[in-house]
Amino acid sequence: MPGMEFHILVISAWADLLNYEEKFKQRGSIAHLFCSINMLNEEDYIKSAKSSHFYCVCFNLRDMKVEVLDNSAKDISMQAKYNKRPEKLRDALSVYLEKIGHPAGGVIGKVEPVRLEMPWRTKNNVIDCGVFLMRHMETYKGVAGKGWECGFSKECTDAGEITYNQRKEIDDLRHKYIAKMLLSEANEYRGFVEAEVAKYKKLSADEKKRLEAKAFDAINERLDK
Repeated sequence: MPGMEFHILVISAWADLLNYEEKFKQRGSIAHLFCSINMLNEEDYIKSAKSSHFYCVCFNLRDMKVEVLDNSAKDISMQAKYNKRPEKLRDALSVYLEKIGHPAGGVIGKVEPVRLEMPWRTKNNVIDCGVFLMRHMETYKGVAGKGWECGFSKECTDAGEITYNQRKEIDDLRHKYIAKMLLSEANEYRGFVEAEVAKYKKLSADEKKRLEAKAFDAINERLDK
């Protein structure tokens, strides 16, 4: 729902769906592997997950780059913002690749992470980092700058005034992504979801409003746990 933060399991489910779709890509296209939240299995990360800021660390083994895709435009150091997590992920990946004999193993561990500066980054939005993360995962192909267009408008005008184009784009993606995950062939409960949708369409307008309000309260309660 608009105005709500994403639960970490939504991000992991999105990663699963993107990996499922990788199976149907054209032969010869660049392969991607999407990992779930907290690959390092850090206990402190799980404890602070409700207040975490979501961002993506992209490892480009073709061009040997480590890039941080983050919608936040806060002007603070990498260390203060990420607490060395990109470096920890890089080192863990390097050890794994060396163990299996991958040629990138001895190289990627020496690459310094770089935070990309996209024109759609935000200074005021602290709620929708999950939506930005999902869009970045879906659209980034290893080419930054003008070669990467993910469909977001700027948050503010050059004069610093907030526009609402980006707000609409974010809300549209929320609806698109939840529908895509629920109705995907990868979802083993897809049939159940479709049956529930069919029943919902037959309800009166008042009953729909009552259920929407109930769902809103239930989601808030789950996020607070």
